[in-house]
Amino acid sequence: MEKGEYKLKPFWKKVNRGLLLGAVLLVVLIVVAVVQTVSFRRQKPAIRQEVKSYVNDLLSVTYVVGEEITPGTELTDAQKQARREKFEAFAEKHWQEVSEKEISSGSILTGTLSGLDSTRAWFDNTLLGKQYPIKQLNLPILQDSDISVSAGGPNYAQVSVWFSFSTATEDSEAGKEGILQLELKRVKGSWKVIASNISIVDTWNNQEEMMGGKA
Repeated sequence: MEKGEYKLKPFWKKVNRGLLLGAVLLVVLIVVAVVQTVSFRRQKPAIRQEVKSYVNDLLSVTYVVGEEITPGTELTDAQKQARREKFEAFAEKHWQEVSEKEISSGSILTGTLSGLDSTRAWFDNTLLGKQYPIKQLNLPILQDSDISVSAGGPNYAQVSVWFSFSTATEDSEAGKEGILQLELKRVKGSWKVIASNISIVDTWNNQEEMMGGKA
């Protein structure tokens, strides 16, 4: 090169390599986030379908129709066993048991939600005691708009759902409303519940007597 001649360096040699690497990583993160968002959006119909099935199956296990029960009395051992078997079938269909570490870690926001063991304990304590005979259960007709779904991390979903339904005994009918919160995990292509919290209250009753308790 002759004296006084200036040779231009390639652009990539003049750019700070740290800044270049940072820019590349930023682009990769943006692409990954977009892909995950699109993928989760495509999963929402499947999540909502699972939640609809979960709600109806949960209410069918909670408010058992057709049992021969004297109002306010304890269930027989055979009735308790039948209820336990129904609950375990329900759990097998909808639940994925995970460690407490996974539930309480920062990967998903469980808050006051309970895992399967706690839900099973609630079932034993609440639904195997004194009961009232249920003659009819009118299940909710859930719309997609009733179910709020948001991402809780890769392969996790957070769900809130409001629903109303009614139960009837021989001489009384009660309307009820429920709020259900769920954490779901995608397992082998299917969405399973890993934690839940539910509150059900009576909204109207054609007699003053409460037909059953809070579920």
